[in-house]
Amino acid sequence: MTQDANAIEQISIVASDLDGTLLAPDHQLSEYTKQTLKKLHEQGYTFIFATGRNHIDVAYIRETAGIPAYMITSNGARVHDQQDKLMHSENVEPSLVQGIVDVIRKDPQIMIHIYQDDLWWVNQTDDKILSFSERSGFKFQLFNQDNAPSTDIAKLFFTHESHEHLVTFEEELNEKFGDQLNVAFSTPWCLEVMAGSVSKGHALEVVAESLARN
Repeated sequence: MTQDANAIEQISIVASDLDGTLLAPDHQLSEYTKQTLKKLHEQGYTFIFATGRNHIDVAYIRETAGIPAYMITSNGARVHDQQDKLMHSENVEPSLVQGIVDVIRKDPQIMIHIYQDDLWWVNQTDDKILSFSERSGFKFQLFNQDNAPSTDIAKLFFTHESHEHLVTFEEELNEKFGDQLNVAFSTPWCLEVMAGSVSKGHALEVVAESLARN
């Protein structure tokens, strides 16, 4: 076993998703969770938020937690260190983005979301997204579906009340783009698209290797 491999094995890391795990039903950290995170930090653990959310949104949650933490966001497409420095980035190929949007826009009832670095784009809005934006402070902007933003795209995701309906679009995206994309459901009502090489597991390796070097 190499020296780097030994160093990685000795690192004490705790990683957790946010939605459905750390966050309470109101999408906030409870006082109990905050105290638990602080105890882990005091015991010398390195904490990592690993989530599909955008790093702007996660940075706010980390601030409320009151601990330094790494952030793996957009399902591994972005990794930021404890000082918000970007450590790792993988984007959807720009030439693919409009084609992805064109597949989904065939149904105007599906809401299209795009994370472009610090920006959150949507093709339409509703009460639910307005409420989320107000709680998190992460503001969205409307984009033109005929000319979707295409550079520095961490992920696209699509929401609809029918899982079965979204499955048909999952199949079409996989058939059209193959392994160029990582297409997966985060919830039954949310279909997400990242670059084909993106994963939280690879992003965790990026953090672990950085800690081993330091």
